Amino acid sequence: MPSSPSSCEKPRVAVSACLGFRACRYDGAILDCPTLSSLAGRVEFVPVCPEEGIGLGTPRPPIRIVRNGGGERLIQPSTGRDLGGRIEDFAEGFLAREGALDGFVVKSRSPSCALRDTKIHSSLHDETQVDRGEGWFARRVRTLRPHLPRIEETDLEIPPALEDFLIEVGLLSWLRRLRPGDGKKGIAAHRAEAQPYLARRNPRGNSELERLRKEHRTLGDEAFLDLYRTVFLRVFTEVRKEPPRS
Repeated sequence: MPSSPSSCEKPRVAVSACLGFRACRYDGAILDCPTLSSLAGRVEFVPVCPEEGIGLGTPRPPIRIVRNGGGERLIQPSTGRDLGGRIEDFAEGFLAREGALDGFVVKSRSPSCALRDTKIHSSLHDETQVDRGEGWFARRVRTLRPHLPRIEETDLEIPPALEDFLIEVGLLSWLRRLRPGDGKKGIAAHRAEAQPYLARRNPRGNSELERLRKEHRTLGDEAFLDLYRTVFLRVFTEVRKEPPRS
C-alpha cells in the first residue's frame, strides 16, 4: 500500500457487514473471512448491509434478480415486493452519509452486493438461472462512484488481486488528502507512487498524467491540484472498466 505523508490515516473501505462484522446474512449467518480480518490494521472498515438497511431484518426471506420482458427487477419472491428502488435509494444515502470512501469489499453471489456472479432468474419462483451478474446495490455504487475500487471477498485470496486492491485504495486515500499547500512535491510524490501501477494497468493514461507536469509551470498549486485530481480519477476509472481479474 502506498505510504503517503499522511500514512497514519488509513484508507476507508466499505465492506459487506456479513463478512465477519455482523450476523446479517439473509439466513442469520456471519461469515468468516480471515484475509479480510488480516487487513484490519491497514484499512478502516465501514460495514454496510443494504438489505438490513432497507428494513428487511435478519433472518429474512431471500431476494433475487429476475429478468423478463427485457428488463430486470430485484424481487423478494415470498412477498412479491419489488425492492430495487429502495436498494438504490439506500445506496445513494449511504454514500452521501459516509462521504470519503476509498473502496469496497463485497460479498460474492449476493443479489445486493456481488460484482459479477449473483444468479439472475427467469421468474419469481422458477430456479432456472438465465445469467449471472452484478448485485443491485453494487450496480448503484458503480454508477455513482465509478472510480472506487471494488473486490469480492473470494478475490482477496488471489495475491495479485489483493495487492492491486491495496495499491488502489491507498492511492485514492492519498489523493483525497492532498492539499494545495503540499505543493509540487506532494503531487510529485503521489504521481511517483502511482506510476508503476498505472504503467501496468493503463499505459496510455499513465502517459497523459506524465505530460501534465508541464501544466504546473503555468498554473498555481490549487489549480494544478484540481487538474491533477480530475485527470487522475478519469485515468483511474478507466482501469476499473477492465474485465475482472482472475
